[in-house]
Amino acid sequence: MDSYENVLEKLPFPYFYIEHNLLILMASKYAEMAFQAPYAFSELVMERDEEKLRSFLFECSNKTSLTIPMNHVDYGFITYTIYKVASEPGIHLFCFPTEAHTAEIQSLITTVERKLTFFHGQLAEKKQAFEKAIQEMHEAAIATSHITTVEKLAAGIAHEIRNPLTTVKGFIQLIKPYLNEIGKEEYANVALEEINRANDIIYEFLNAAKPKKNKTEYVYLNTIIREIFMLFESEAHLRNIRFTVEYDQRDALLHIDNKQLKQVLVNMVKNALEAVDELGSERQGDIQLITQVCSGCAFIIITDNGCGIAEQTAEKLFNPFYTTKETGTGIGLSVCKKIVESNGGKIYVESTVPQGATFKIALPVASELASI
Repeated sequence: MDSYENVLEKLPFPYFYIEHNLLILMASKYAEMAFQAPYAFSELVMERDEEKLRSFLFECSNKTSLTIPMNHVDYGFITYTIYKVASEPGIHLFCFPTEAHTAEIQSLITTVERKLTFFHGQLAEKKQAFEKAIQEMHEAAIATSHITTVEKLAAGIAHEIRNPLTTVKGFIQLIKPYLNEIGKEEYANVALEEINRANDIIYEFLNAAKPKKNKTEYVYLNTIIREIFMLFESEAHLRNIRFTVEYDQRDALLHIDNKQLKQVLVNMVKNALEAVDELGSERQGDIQLITQVCSGCAFIIITDNGCGIAEQTAEKLFNPFYTTKETGTGIGLSVCKKIVESNGGKIYVESTVPQGATFKIALPVASELASI
C-alpha cells in the first residue's frame, strides 16, 4: 500500500478512482490540487455533460476515452481527455489536458520524461545488482558445495529485487496511455520489456529455490510422451529437423507428478532442438523420443545428432549455475535432475562429440501393461 500511495503522490496528471455512483475513492496529489479535492466526480463537469459522462463510464464498454470540459481551480473549464480502466468495485480515470495552456502541457511532458529517465536509471541499477548477485551465488555454490544455502540466498535476493521492479512497472503502466498520446510510447515499451526480462530470470531462480510438494498421480507413460511429441512436432518441422517417437511394446503406469515430468521433458527437447540447430547445414537434424519398459522400470530416452557434449562438460552439466550457453542461467538441467530424483528416478547423459547426445530418464513403474 505504501508503494501505491507513493505512486499517487508523484503522478504528474489528474488520476481518480471512483465508485459507480461517481463518488471519488482515491485521487492523485495532482488531481487534488487541480480540482480542490472534490467529493464526487460529477462536481468537475458541466451539468449538461453529466449524462454524456455516465454513458461513457457505464454504457459504452468499447469506448476507452472521452473528451470533455473539466473545472480546473485556476483556469476554469478546460478540455481534458479522460481514459477509463474498469477495476471492480470501481473505475480508474486518467485525465490529460488536450488544448489550452500549452505551457502547462509542456511542463507535464517534461515531468513525465524526467520521471521515465529516473526510472530507467533505477532499472539499470537493479539489473547491475541482480547480475552481481548471480555472480556471488555462483561463487558461493562453488566454494561451499551446499546447494541448500545457495537456494535460500537465491530466493531472498530474487524477492528483494522483484518488489521494487513491480513498483516501477506499475508506474510505467499507469502513464502509458498518456505517452501513447504524445508519441513517447517507446520509452514505456523499452522499460516494460527490460522489466519483464528481469522478472523471467527471477522466476527461474525462484522455481529452483522454492521447495515444492509433489502432487503425484497415476499417469500412462505413452500418454505423456505423445503429448510432448505433439507439442514440438510443428516446431521441429519448421526448423527442418526430423522428430520421431518410438514406443515400447508395453506401456507403463507411473505414479508421479505429471506437471513436473512434463517440465523436465520440455526442457530437454528444447535443449535437443538448440543442439541440432548448431549443426547448420552440415547434416540432416534428427531427434528421437524413445520409451523402454522393463522389470519395474520405465526409461524415457531423448537422443539427438547435434554437436554433442564434451566429457568434461558432461560431468558438470547438472551442477547449479553451470551453463555452456551465452544467455543461459545454468538452472534448467539442475532443476530437471532435482525433479526426476524427487519422483524416485535418475537421469543419465551419454555423448560423443560431434555425433550427438543422449539423455536417459529412469522412473519406477506402478504397473506394466500391453500397449494398445
